[in-house]
Amino acid sequence: MRGTHDQITPPTETIDFSPRPSASTLPRPDEVGRFVLQPMQVRRPRGPEPRRMAWQPSAHQSELSLRHGSPCSGQVKPAGFSRAGCQDRAMPSLHGVSHIALTVRDMDASAEWYQRVLGLQELRRYGSDEAGTPRILLLDPASFFVVGLCQPDDGSSAAFDHRRTGLDHFAFKVTDDAELDRWIAHLDELGVAHSPVRVLDLGRFVSFEDPDGIQFEFWL
Repeated sequence: MRGTHDQITPPTETIDFSPRPSASTLPRPDEVGRFVLQPMQVRRPRGPEPRRMAWQPSAHQSELSLRHGSPCSGQVKPAGFSRAGCQDRAMPSLHGVSHIALTVRDMDASAEWYQRVLGLQELRRYGSDEAGTPRILLLDPASFFVVGLCQPDDGSSAAFDHRRTGLDHFAFKVTDDAELDRWIAHLDELGVAHSPVRVLDLGRFVSFEDPDGIQFEFWL
């Protein structure tokens, strides 16, 4: 959760964010923000079907549900909660998460960091003529979740600031305490600064930042 930035020590690694030359040509106005990714063939690893990103309640969330009931059951009603969605059986459903796209200052340096820290694999690169904004797509081979790293030709050189409208942070779910401990040890081994384990009513988490200051969390 937000509020942990002042307790995260500066990373030990140094990354050069000096400005790079702009692309020779900018995308046409009718291309910006309106592009279609062409179908790609992803080689699936042999073995059992990989896990998907479908949401499942954590042990803490399940305990809260058993103790207080769910909002739709009528046993508990959080402030501002509407039961209209509970009664509308025609409401479309969501099934997990497909991808997230982040704007970064140096997508090559960020791609190296995400591959080293999160184990993602480079899937594809797009130039300005293909996607409006140059970007690198990184794939988690276990869940097929994709992280897009976008670097606009006229992008800002300022670091990420959660106080601006947009993203505050992004959280990954882990399976159990042992897996959370493994991630903490992994971050320590790489010299990636992180918060201590924090405990809230909804669960436990550790937060850390990428080279641009974008905050991520491992949640249990």
